[in-house]
Amino acid sequence: MLYNLHTHQQTVQNNVLEIVNQYPLEIIEPLPYFSVGIHPYHSHTLTAEYELEIVSKNAQKSNCLAIGECGLDKKIDIPLDTQLKVFIAQIKIAEYYNKPIILHCVSAYQEIVEIKKKYKIQVPLIIHGFAKSSFPLAQNLIKQGFYLSFGKHLLVNDSLAEIFKNLPLDRCFLETDSTTNATINDIYKKAQAIKGLEVTEIITNNFKKVFNI
Repeated sequence: MLYNLHTHQQTVQNNVLEIVNQYPLEIIEPLPYFSVGIHPYHSHTLTAEYELEIVSKNAQKSNCLAIGECGLDKKIDIPLDTQLKVFIAQIKIAEYYNKPIILHCVSAYQEIVEIKKKYKIQVPLIIHGFAKSSFPLAQNLIKQGFYLSFGKHLLVNDSLAEIFKNLPLDRCFLETDSTTNATINDIYKKAQAIKGLEVTEIITNNFKKVFNI
């Protein structure tokens, strides 16, 4: 079994368990497993309060494995304060229902680390689509208790591949995100080639540990 931490496209494969990302106003049912959250891009909407109610309602479902993707993005026009309010509200939902959080983080790693400390977040925090070519950053995030999920950038970014090679695999996940140019099988094969060892069992153990399945 291959585990896809985060995807925007549902596929029907017997040997793949995938967490399909869902936006509150675009819920697709039924799905075997999904996550639900308000993306930073959408945190400015007038319906944010209503969308938070939808997130909370869906968080109660057993096939909702995580809250997200949600987080902070300093490269968009939405004020950080606005993003923070919506993000923190989702953290509280995740903590209440004991769901891991799938994080979208762009140029806001320091803020994310500070929020984890300030709110003493106990649920697992997974930064999806990690693509920063900085080993000290990746190392520090893991030291601070985060998991990192790698996807399509592993296939083309040699610097990122070198970082992945030197990280503890028990803090890593793999994903396809929104790409249609690579399958989760492609990413597993690349991860295995980079590590020089079989990654499936360790990723499986990570998934079962974090998502309690």
